[in-house]
Amino acid sequence: MKLFVPFRRATLLVPSGPTHDPDQKHLFILLTNPAQVRDYEGKHSLLVGVTTIHAGIPYDSACELHAGDHPFIKHKSFVFYAEARIEASQKLVDGVKRGVFSHQGMLVEDIRPGRPAFPLASGAGSETRSIGHTACDQSRIPIAPGKPDKTGENPTTPSGTCSCLTG
Repeated sequence: MKLFVPFRRATLLVPSGPTHDPDQKHLFILLTNPAQVRDYEGKHSLLVGVTTIHAGIPYDSACELHAGDHPFIKHKSFVFYAEARIEASQKLVDGVKRGVFSHQGMLVEDIRPGRPAFPLASGAGSETRSIGHTACDQSRIPIAPGKPDKTGENPTTPSGTCSCLTG
């Protein structure tokens, strides 16, 4: 078993399939190192999911990813900041140990068109897109599943989202 430490830029495959396809997984990116969060016990990490872009369906263009940016990404995708999650860091470590989550390596510090986000791929480009800090509209990130965000609304979890992280 490989050691997993939930540091910023780590990627995980998380089960997210419906009951008829339980092996379906989505890629998640850790945006923070483990940190103490007010009103929570222990250290926690902020995660965002990566979602495929579909024609005719609106999406957040703050950070688009393309096939090859990470070995798991096969289609034009986006970082789904609106569904960010705060999760106990130990829960992530335990999930990897149990084989529920699968560590998928680390992203590079920035993503550039023509340069993959995954360090094992190659390419070059000039425009930088940041994962996490500056690209994120902090006012839209939910505090945690089921808790009101800064607008006072309760974020909803899309159907098929992994209950391992929310339950």
